[in-house]
Amino acid sequence: MTFFKHFMAALVALASVVGVFLGAIQLEVLWAALVIIVIAGVYGLLRAFSKPLLQTIQRLQAHDRLSSELAEAIADLAAARKKIVQLEDERGELYERGVDEGQARLTGWASAHKASEIALIAVSSGDEGLQLTAQYQPQSGTAPLATGSRFELIVNATHESKGVVEVISVDGDLATLVCVYRTVPRFWPELETRAITDPSPPPGHELRPAGVEAYQGSRTSLPLRLDDNESASGTMEPTTNGD
Repeated sequence: MTFFKHFMAALVALASVVGVFLGAIQLEVLWAALVIIVIAGVYGLLRAFSKPLLQTIQRLQAHDRLSSELAEAIADLAAARKKIVQLEDERGELYERGVDEGQARLTGWASAHKASEIALIAVSSGDEGLQLTAQYQPQSGTAPLATGSRFELIVNATHESKGVVEVISVDGDLATLVCVYRTVPRFWPELETRAITDPSPPPGHELRPAGVEAYQGSRTSLPLRLDDNESASGTMEPTTNGD
């Protein structure tokens, strides 16, 4: 059946070509027969190669799209690797900061015990932010209070912790301190604002050596400068110079 189908197709094609030539010779228009054959040949070529050509064009378009996607994937991979390296560096920095902070808490607590009595006498606010001034009585036979000593600022009546302050300088029996850890964040910017016009210390507060419990349930304030936009619970009652 397949042979007969191809045989008939070839027979019809040859008969058509012969018929065209015989007709063209009889009409003396042989050039017309050649034109018809050329057109038929071009049509046959287009039919034979149009599908493969279309498939090739589609493959080229797909290749361009895949190349673009591959380039994006490579760029994303490079960015991810860079981010991993950055995170590793940040993790190392945070670890070192954590170790340093742990050591500062321990040594700050130990150094704070060199002062048998310490009391706030003034507060100030300037370019360096909020600073507290305290007067202390060194223990007999011990070295003066060292920088880095840490004290917890608490309310006398309720023992509520407002945060931890650290000694940054010592002049005789006077020590300058800054806040390094805030238990009640809103208290500190309010105190800083108040200190602009009222240098007296907050009433009803005292300093005690800052132990481990002073840092529990609180928020860290590593920068010495306090931000005014901090928000949390807890406030400080304003006072006047006469208080």
